[in-house]
Amino acid sequence: MQIYMAVNKILKGMIDNFKKDFLLEDMELSKAYEYFSNYLLVSKLHPDAFSDVGDLHRVVVDEKSQFGLDAIAFIVNGNLVVSKEDISCYAKSKTLDVQIIFIQTKTEEKCDTGDLLKTIQATKNFLMDFDAVTEKNENILNAKEIYDALFEYDNYRYCSGKSPACYIYYVTAAKEWDESLVDSLCRDNEKNMLSSISDIKSFDIRVFGSQYMIGAYNEIENNAEVQVYLKNCITLDKINDVQEVYIGYLTGDEYLKIITNKEGELRRRIFYENVRDYQGPENAVNAEIRKTIEDDRQRDKFVLLNNGVTIITKSVVPLGGNMYELRNFQVVNGCQTSNEIYNARKYAKDLLVPVKIIYTTDADLITSIVRATNRQSPVPEEAFVALERYHKELQMLIDQYSKDMPLEIFYERRSGEQDTISNKLGKYQKITLHGLIRAITSVYFQDAHVVYNNNPANILRNRKDKLFCKEHNLESYYIASYLFVEFVYLQQKHVLNRKDYSLRFYIMMIVRSLVVKSVVVPELSSKEIQKQNADLIKCLKNEQIEKYYLTAKEIVGKAMEDYLKENADKNAMDARKSADFCKLVNKRTQDWITHNTK
Repeated sequence: MQIYMAVNKILKGMIDNFKKDFLLEDMELSKAYEYFSNYLLVSKLHPDAFSDVGDLHRVVVDEKSQFGLDAIAFIVNGNLVVSKEDISCYAKSKTLDVQIIFIQTKTEEKCDTGDLLKTIQATKNFLMDFDAVTEKNENILNAKEIYDALFEYDNYRYCSGKSPACYIYYVTAAKEWDESLVDSLCRDNEKNMLSSISDIKSFDIRVFGSQYMIGAYNEIENNAEVQVYLKNCITLDKINDVQEVYIGYLTGDEYLKIITNKEGELRRRIFYENVRDYQGPENAVNAEIRKTIEDDRQRDKFVLLNNGVTIITKSVVPLGGNMYELRNFQVVNGCQTSNEIYNARKYAKDLLVPVKIIYTTDADLITSIVRATNRQSPVPEEAFVALERYHKELQMLIDQYSKDMPLEIFYERRSGEQDTISNKLGKYQKITLHGLIRAITSVYFQDAHVVYNNNPANILRNRKDKLFCKEHNLESYYIASYLFVEFVYLQQKHVLNRKDYSLRFYIMMIVRSLVVKSVVVPELSSKEIQKQNADLIKCLKNEQIEKYYLTAKEIVGKAMEDYLKENADKNAMDARKSADFCKLVNKRTQDWITHNTK
């Protein structure tokens, strides 16, 4: 399975978890990716479609890779149909809401329009010319029986106005493609199929890449649902890109339903979109929140003293009697308040919690809401950078590499997040946004002097168009961080000393060059950087990296000596901040490589 390296590690980790959950450990990765795609795309329409591996096997229709489609699934009245007998059962309700899903998954890191057209043609063959289907195995014959049963008059007459709806999903491992070309091809074929197959009310042909699959997995995994009493909330008028907005308050007991699971444990996953993780009970603001909750004279004033919480949900179902069911929700602001209510939950029945519940699925709007709601507290501007998709993927990538690398590291995307991570050898294994900025600037941009001259927030502000670009290879940021963690680890082993620490960013910069035998850094979005980073990770994992640090120490030490001799009016700090010194270090590094590489 060949997947773009940065995504491969993330996807592989997700697929490994998926394989474990469904007892598919022996399945080869390429086939597992197909099952993974089937699981995610069907679950998006029916979250409870697959209760066990048997359900997954049932939708697979291309055993010999000859058909052009991997899976066919039928969702009727919100349920996965497994046989034609199911159709007559659902027809008894006199309403059939039908969704037919065709899925083809490719493991290449490109979107091949030829293969996409083959998938569309295979769908047409199934719907219009079944004799043209080359592989007639048990599952595809079962799918044809279900399809034929749906279109029998006694069943079809109960189809709702927009039903049946047909979805054709083509999945690749690509991150980007020519969207205008692919979209045009999809829309043209949708029109063609709609005119050719009048019994199907709508066609939706879509192409999904690796980023979508990563997001879909995270979304599916956060599948919590809760029923809450919203008597004390008002509904706002229509707002673009928003289905509903409820503003008001919940009793503490009702709010606990949202933030705790059936076992009474805090749903930590629902705070994923917060800028800050829980800062702990000793935090001054949290202590004040807790004091208000616990004070008999202040508790009834909590609704006045607290800014409240903002909840974004992707589904709100009215159940009647002011009861609503929320599904796939996140608390995007109010993590501290939520934790303190949980910690003092014995007082919850006497609390009124200000809430804003926003029902929307618009990703850009969600990001805007997170930014806006978190501005009520003093959060540095750069903290919002970590909310972007790139940083979420980077955090997942680092987590996956940490499973099999000598040193485990953790990217603290949100302030305080690391405090819940156990089994760390030391705090140096936590990489913050600031540490990441310093590491990438010195190691890959080879501007170690800039790190000594600027606060990381200023580096980010001045280089916002150069850092964390979506096309950048994620491994570059991981490696830069790892080289720093390795430096501190060697210092703890007394291989490097405190003096060396003052030159750490130069030493890290040199180590990368020594390992790849070149001071030249390819573009961070290039194929060359992918290969170079793969070699670097292999070295970091399997070789004695210590020798490179010791050589780097010698190179920068001698360069410092010579620089100060030639610049008698300068000191070591001046040297570290000097662009000329940085150039000298790179020149000495290349000289060493030239003379010592066979």
